Order: sequence, then structure tokens, then C-alpha cells
Amino acid sequence: MELGLVGPAPPWGGGIAAFTSALAGALGDVRLVRWISWRPPRHLPPGTHLDPHASPCERAEPTLELYDRASWARAGRRLGPCTAIVLTLSHPALFVPYRSLVAAYRKLGGRVVLLCHNVVAHERHPGLRTLARRVLRLADALVVHSAAEADLARDLAPGVPVFQGFHPVYTDHVEQSWPERPGHGRLLAFGYVRPYKGVADLVAAMPQVPGATLEVVGRFHEPVARYARLVSRHGVGDRVSLADGYVPEHEVREVFARADVVVAPYRQASQSGVVHLALSLGRPVVATAVGGLTEAVSHGETGLLAPPGDAGALAGAIREALAAPPASFDAGIRRVVAARGWEDYSRLVLRAAAGEESP
Repeated sequence: MELGLVGPAPPWGGGIAAFTSALAGALGDVRLVRWISWRPPRHLPPGTHLDPHASPCERAEPTLELYDRASWARAGRRLGPCTAIVLTLSHPALFVPYRSLVAAYRKLGGRVVLLCHNVVAHERHPGLRTLARRVLRLADALVVHSAAEADLARDLAPGVPVFQGFHPVYTDHVEQSWPERPGHGRLLAFGYVRPYKGVADLVAAMPQVPGATLEVVGRFHEPVARYARLVSRHGVGDRVSLADGYVPEHEVREVFARADVVVAPYRQASQSGVVHLALSLGRPVVATAVGGLTEAVSHGETGLLAPPGDAGALAGAIREALAAPPASFDAGIRRVVAARGWEDYSRLVLRAAAGEESP
């Protein structure tokens, strides 16, 4: 089988670019014959969506222009010799360009697999659910990363086979020894900061976690001043720091090494690359029981779960995690790391691409 892959590649930053790169590596040169990415736009400064320290990936062809449908149609024709193509989906707004690509590819090629990072966008805007339904129905098969997302995909695209997988861990970090935990009650909230990520709930919980410190590290998609006022209002300015900015890949390990516990206080979620990054680095996670997070975080084994939007319950889970002996979660984390590898995940993608029956 000869596969084509469509998805972001370095120097694009963020979790989906890292995911796509890891998948390309797992598929290997034998199976993956063409990888098409989008060209970095000239009007965005490095650090917004780009990693200024990353070298362009030699295997990827950065030929797609996000708002140029003709470039997507040309890509579809270039993918024609492939037996199947795998398209990464992060947002249903990609429907129009993906429709152009798929229409051109279907005249020449085979199956279309949609790899769904988010079946429906986290943002609640009119029309997004309709767009999601349309983009899902472009595919011959869908790959999702949790049971909740599988149910949603079947509801929106009945008749399209759904392959339920998992979010793999990050091999580059797993293959290294875990950094030692500092042991001083240090918490980390990492990644893009958006309303659905629940950072406001975490700040509200901090007065109930005496002695703990919190680092919020990532690109803010809201004014940082809004969160600074929230920190001040709760009287935790001496224990909460806000670092607005993209974290280059070579600095990620250092950021997580400063934390005893990683907190994912999402109000809604499909899955979380940050959670799997934390587990890859041996960090227990306190998360909210939403979407696929209940599958990623096993309560009492790899971390603890709390109900979403409940600052008191979140604070209680954080206190419990910090009070646990340092190695309490290590065995559970190692089990998850062993079970969620890229080899098994790539086999699932290949089954979807080959037209096998979904489980």
C-alpha cells in the first residue's frame, strides 16, 4: 500500500504538527510515499503558529496555501498515484479546501481516511456542526482518538466506518529517562490558552491549594491581562505565573521538569496532546472528567479526575495528587506509555486505509 499524508509539518509548531511528524515516522518510507503540508504564511510572525527554531521537514512538501483552493486541487492530483490518503482534521473550517483536494484525488486515486483530532470544533459558533458533518462525509473512513469522539462521528456521519484509536505518547521523550520531580508542590498548565481549557477554573482553585505554585505556559488566545486580573482577584499573584508565548520543542522537557503535577482543567475536550506529553515525561495529571480525558487519565493510576467547572473539586484533586508519595503514579504511567505506542496506532491507520472492517 502506498499512502499519501496531508497535514502540518515543521516549522509549523503545536501538537498537531508534532503528531503528524510522529505518524509519518511510524509509517516509514516504504508505506508513506508523499507528505503534503501547508506553506507557512508570510504575514504571521514566528512564534504564532511557527517554531522559529525548527528546521523544515525534508520529507514534507509545503505546497498548500490555506486560502487558495487551487493549491489544494493541485495537491489532490499530485496524490493520485497513492492507494489511499490520510488527511489530518483539526477544525471543520477546512471543509472547503479539503473538498477541493478530495474531488481532485478521487478522479485518480483510491480511499480517503480522515484523521480527526477534533470531530467538532471546541468553539461554539453557528454552522460549525454543519461544516463538521460535511467534512466527515468526504471520507471513506474516520480515525478518532476516544470513545466519545467515535460516538459523535457516527452520529454526524452515519454509514462512514469509524476506527477508534488513541492518542499515542511521544516517543522522543519516552526513550529518555524521566526528569526528577522537584517535590515542592509545583503545578503546570501547558499549551494554548483558550476559554475551553479551563485555566480560569484552575486559578480559582489555587487559594484552596496552599503552598503550591502554578506556571501557566503557552500561547494565550485571550488577553493575558484578563488572567492577570483573575490571579490578582484571587490573591495568588505570588504563587501563579503567566508565560505567554510558544514553547519551542527543545525547551519542552525543561518546562515539564519544573513540575510535580500537570493540570488539564478543560471544560470540554476530545483528547489532549498535553496530557500524553505529560505522561511521556513521567508526570501525573490532574484532569477534568470530560470527553476523552477519562480514557487518557486513569483515576488513581496515572493521575486524578475532577468534575469540570468545579474549582473546589479540582483543588481537592490537586491536593491529593501533591500529597501522594512521589512514585505513586509511576507504574500506571508506565503501563499507559507501553500501551499507547506509534506502531499500534499506525497499524490502525493502515487498516482504515486498506478498507478493512472497523471494529
